Amino acid sequence: VGRTCPEWFDRVLLDAPCSGEGRINTLYPETYAYWSEAKIRELSRKQKRLISSAARALKPGGVLVYSTCSLAPEENELVVALALKWGLEVEEVAAPCEALPGLTQWQGKNLPPELARCLRILPDGLMEGFFVCRLRKKG
Repeated sequence: VGRTCPEWFDRVLLDAPCSGEGRINTLYPETYAYWSEAKIRELSRKQKRLISSAARALKPGGVLVYSTCSLAPEENELVVALALKWGLEVEEVAAPCEALPGLTQWQGKNLPPELARCLRILPDGLMEGFFVCRLRKKG
């Protein structure tokens, strides 16, 4: 979409395909039957292409909401960190439930501090785990 409709949209919702790590329930083996580190790497590459396209499709000042049902940093904060290099900035999001901030460090490497504005929702009795981030295109 970004190539064919550059700077066309005021708002983009990218509920990216993901490993579903946030849906894993150890009581139900079928929920983790398809999970693997290779799957996370594969989906991270796809997510980076999708967020790149979404960023190009946004008008300056437009808003992109990025979400996954994964808790893997490779599918979340590392994807958003890449988007920050393309003129997007993280905005605060009001959490409708208890949430953790996005990670600002992963595997001994510092990540942009503004990633703390992202939300990590941990699975509980009512919800599965997921990640959400609101980004605005500068300009």
